[in-house]
Amino acid sequence: MSENKVITPELKVGGIKHWRRKKTARYLALTAILSDPYGFISRLKVKDKAGRLAFLKPTSEQMEIIKAFIEDERHLVILKPRQIGSSTISLALLFWKWYTSPQPISVAILSHKLASSKHLLEIFMRFWDNLPLELQRGLKVRNTTQMQLEDTGAKVEALSAEGHGGLRSFSANYIHLSEYAFAPNGDELKATALASLNEGRMIQESTANYWGDAHHSDVLKAQRGEGDLRLLFFPWSQHEEYSVKGPRTKIQKVRALENWNKEVGDNNEDTPRPHKVDGVYISHVEMSIMESYGLTIDQILWRRIKVEQFGEHKFRREFPLSIEEAYGSSSNAYFKEEDLGHIETYAIDTVDGALNIIEDFRKETAYALGVDVATGVERDFSAIQVLDKTTWRQVAVWSSNKTSISETADMVQHMSSMYGDAKTLIEENNIGHALLLELRSRGFTKLWSHPDTGKDWSTNVKTKWVLFEELKEVLTKGIISNIDVVTMQQLRSFIINDKGNIDYASRDSHGDQVVALALAIQCLKQVTLPRNLFLPEWVKTQRFEKAAKKYSNRGRARY
Repeated sequence: MSENKVITPELKVGGIKHWRRKKTARYLALTAILSDPYGFISRLKVKDKAGRLAFLKPTSEQMEIIKAFIEDERHLVILKPRQIGSSTISLALLFWKWYTSPQPISVAILSHKLASSKHLLEIFMRFWDNLPLELQRGLKVRNTTQMQLEDTGAKVEALSAEGHGGLRSFSANYIHLSEYAFAPNGDELKATALASLNEGRMIQESTANYWGDAHHSDVLKAQRGEGDLRLLFFPWSQHEEYSVKGPRTKIQKVRALENWNKEVGDNNEDTPRPHKVDGVYISHVEMSIMESYGLTIDQILWRRIKVEQFGEHKFRREFPLSIEEAYGSSSNAYFKEEDLGHIETYAIDTVDGALNIIEDFRKETAYALGVDVATGVERDFSAIQVLDKTTWRQVAVWSSNKTSISETADMVQHMSSMYGDAKTLIEENNIGHALLLELRSRGFTKLWSHPDTGKDWSTNVKTKWVLFEELKEVLTKGIISNIDVVTMQQLRSFIINDKGNIDYASRDSHGDQVVALALAIQCLKQVTLPRNLFLPEWVKTQRFEKAAKKYSNRGRARY
């Protein structure tokens, strides 16, 4: 498909049709408009906030999206605050491609809800309905889910993740994936969408949802330069409209003082009083944000109003100043930021089945394994975590979603042997029971059992809370202060669902590494340190001298 040629529509002048009749100045000017995305898009019409039709005048963020789409061949991953027009400009770009291509290309507008996709297609239709007279061309098909040009056969279709089969029967040259973070089974939807692309491009845009969701995973990949992805992040401070306009009122000054009182209390003398900036009082936290991100007082006042409307957590997610802020702990997160903020992370090899040795075996201490088991058919992951009894540090991490029960048993035996025949706790639920049977048939005896009943660990509603509450306590108290990035990502994805139960929000796994870590902590309770080897030298010396004094004849009187 040629990207350089464009379709030149009929020129309607005084009721007489001229189809490429002459290389007139007007014809050349028209061709230049069709070839130029900036010139073409500026002639499209959208509805403004008052509901009136107006020409599309790209903002600075929208211009950045156009530039990235034109100059970069990679798929675009857009992380945005609310209402900056990223969907509109993405559709305008694809409308330009669809309308000017000489080939029968296909464009898919894809969202997690069909109603949303149809709404986006309505924007496409509005572009077509309000084209300047000189640019108009006929349609062969027009309905609530599809448009097709009469001359080239190029079509655009509204699709959703709700439909059975999705894009499996659709081949697209361009895909607009809207609010991807909120799509159910996002990873599967993305895989299907990419498979349907005919050497084309995808524009994927969304506000943030939660840490570790499908969109966040792509944001991280783009940051690392993986997956042929180009990341565009827009902080709310970049949007010109997000500031208070006009004269400031007295109530704005009063609200600042109220905010300060909520933050630090009236009797906290150690915290500085509100700052006065340009005649307005702002709190200590607001001042810190203002200085960190270079905000103006008008932007701070706008932020204050929105925080009052949305609440702090929701505002940060939907109007972030940084990627980290966008994916900070949500209000229903099980592990809060104060639980995890002090923990340092380190990278590990994430290749399936890779065994990450973080620290080698030491005879001065003892170890415990926690094992969460999957079927090995590329769905959930089997995971193993090894902890040091002395330091409570991770010393080894392994995971795979492709190994059989027999192969997982091999890895359990291998890792237990590596760390001094370490005691191992395996959850017996479901497939875990099969792994326990396999290990026992091999004569593996280093298995955890309940100290009172002798039974294996079984996770139910009650024991799951015990498992996670004790894990949270270990993390909160800083007993574990270093965690690999994969486990940390999974920790941030646990939530309290609408039923009040602990749930895993991300679709990439079921938090297998976190479960393995929590099981290792339970197992560690039954592990004892090598008593003689663990004693410091000064304790050994003191005990030796005490024994020598007690049992030797030195210093005793003879009779």
